[in-house]
Amino acid sequence: MPSLGVVPDSDPHLIETYQRTVFVDVDDTCLDVLGGLVHWLASMNRLKQVTGNPIQDREHLGDWLGIDNGLADLWVKEFTNHTWQWGALKPFKDANRALQAIKRHGYKITALAHCGGELPRVILRRANLELLFPGVFTDLFAMPDKNSFYPYMKDLDDAVCITSSIRTANDTAQAGHAAYLFDQPWNRNYQDIRVRRFNNWIDIANTLIQSPAKVLIN
Repeated sequence: MPSLGVVPDSDPHLIETYQRTVFVDVDDTCLDVLGGLVHWLASMNRLKQVTGNPIQDREHLGDWLGIDNGLADLWVKEFTNHTWQWGALKPFKDANRALQAIKRHGYKITALAHCGGELPRVILRRANLELLFPGVFTDLFAMPDKNSFYPYMKDLDDAVCITSSIRTANDTAQAGHAAYLFDQPWNRNYQDIRVRRFNNWIDIANTLIQSPAKVLIN
C-alpha cells in the first residue's frame, strides 16, 4: 500500500483530469465534536452522573450522561447554538494529512455539517474547518440539527461520503453513493453490506487514492 507522500504538494507535474466528489460529514469524523462537548460539560460541572459506559446512541446522550434524554438534548443544543467552544474543535488524528492527500489526487471535497440552522454558526464551523484543514474543503453544506443530508445527495453523480453517523451512512447508500463509516463506539455494532468501515484516516486516504475510478496523469 503506497504512503500518502506519493504525490507531494510541490509536484508540478500532477494534472488532475477527473474530479469525484468526496463528502465528509465532519462531526465526529474529522472534527472532534464529542470531545469538545465533553470538555464544555466538564467546565459546567455536568458530568457527575457519567459512569464510563460507552456511548451507544450518538443522537441522544441521556443514557451516557446518566440523565433524561430531553435534558441531554437541551445541553447538546446549547453547546451547538450558543458556545464558542463549538467553533474551536480539535481535529482527529491524521485527518488533515489524509484530506490534503485526497485533495491532491483530484478529488473535490465537500463538508457536511449540522450547524443549528443559523448563519453565524455556519460561518463559525467554516472558519474552524479552514483553520484545521487549510484549502481542503471546496464547499460546506450545512443543515439544521438532526436533518438528513439525503435530499442534497440523492440527485448528485457518483460520490463517496465519509461519516461516523449510522443515519448518514444509510442515507448515502440509499442515494447510490459509496459510504465509508468512520469507526466510533456508537456505530460499532452496525452492519450493512453497502457500507465500508474504516478505523483511521490513513486507510481511507489510501483507499481513495488507489481507486480505479479516477485518472491521474503525472
